[in-house]
Amino acid sequence: MFEKIEVAGKDVVMKDFMVWFKHLHEEKGLNLQSVSSYLCRQINEAPVTEEQRIFAKQCFQDVETVVQEEEALCHMDYHLYNTAL
Repeated sequence: MFEKIEVAGKDVVMKDFMVWFKHLHEEKGLNLQSVSSYLCRQINEAPVTEEQRIFAKQCFQDVETVVQEEEALCHMDYHLYNTAL
């Protein structure tokens, strides 16, 4: 990306980047692994006291109430050299 900025300029590169970023994150139904299932399993298996486990489960539930898990990408995982364009 740095090399492309040197050649084309940052405005051109950022515009191109955002077009592909938007396209990638519009994909739905990707059958992604469930972070919710993983975190619940980790909480249940963690070597902690029952009080800590209850607290962790409550924190997890508080987040789940606000941000429901979806079958979509959720962060800027976009790299020019490892994305098939």
